[in-house]
Amino acid sequence: MNINSANEYWVKATSMLHSDANGTDLPDAANTRTFLISGSQHAGPAAANSLGVCAQFQNSTDQLPAVRALFEDLDQWLDGTPPPDSQVPTVANNTAVFATVNPATEAIGIGSVSQIALGFPTIPGLNYDGLVTVHNVWNWGPQFDQGIISVVPPTPTGKVYPNFVSKVDLDGNEVAGIRLPPVSVPVATTAGWNHRATAFGGPDGCESSGLLVPFAPDQATRTTIGDPRLSLTERYGTHAAYASAVAAAATLLQAKRFLLPMDVQTYITNAQLPITVTGNPIYGTYTW
Repeated sequence: MNINSANEYWVKATSMLHSDANGTDLPDAANTRTFLISGSQHAGPAAANSLGVCAQFQNSTDQLPAVRALFEDLDQWLDGTPPPDSQVPTVANNTAVFATVNPATEAIGIGSVSQIALGFPTIPGLNYDGLVTVHNVWNWGPQFDQGIISVVPPTPTGKVYPNFVSKVDLDGNEVAGIRLPPVSVPVATTAGWNHRATAFGGPDGCESSGLLVPFAPDQATRTTIGDPRLSLTERYGTHAAYASAVAAAATLLQAKRFLLPMDVQTYITNAQLPITVTGNPIYGTYTW
């Protein structure tokens, strides 16, 4: 099993693990699976309401509940029970959004993903530049396919390998991959990319950090700044309805073998707690 965060797709061109040099989907081998943990950052989750050196909150979506379940699935695979199918963006299901390359940035391995093609909303106070890592196709000499390198250092060919990320929904949350409750029953927009704050070298990328941009608590607050994303009250009505939706989503993930019972219960328990935002760059501080 190969398990990746959204950050791996944006910063490390992970789509190349399950597509060929032309960007075509590759089928799984019989003994392999590949998974995207939707909307998550590299490594562990950030603490709630944490900026660090980033311009937006770092992403607090925890990948480990899904990883724990996949370890169980892997163990059961040894006993003859196949795991769930791979969950990744693909060309076939129209969830793959390809990067394009500007010749001015091609040499340093930087492409961009169109905001329109991705479907990412325009959120006041959030800079979307779509920058994404791409890998150059290098010329190593005419016999490279036979394992003979004759051009050292290699020279650029003017081409890059196709790289894609997951399409997003109206909230900016990824539609492909394993959508844990923070993505499927969201209280914020999550992503695998972020930018550095101006004081820390911004607007350069915040590299391994993802972002989390909370929804407004109510319609009046969001319309004041022109945020197109529905507020918490508009989408859930009450906190109890939100908690019920989290419970249903977590239970469904367990049925699909992407969550263990103990983690389902943790999501249900945590959903009962107030949603508290503190010191957000866009919405400041509130409790819902």
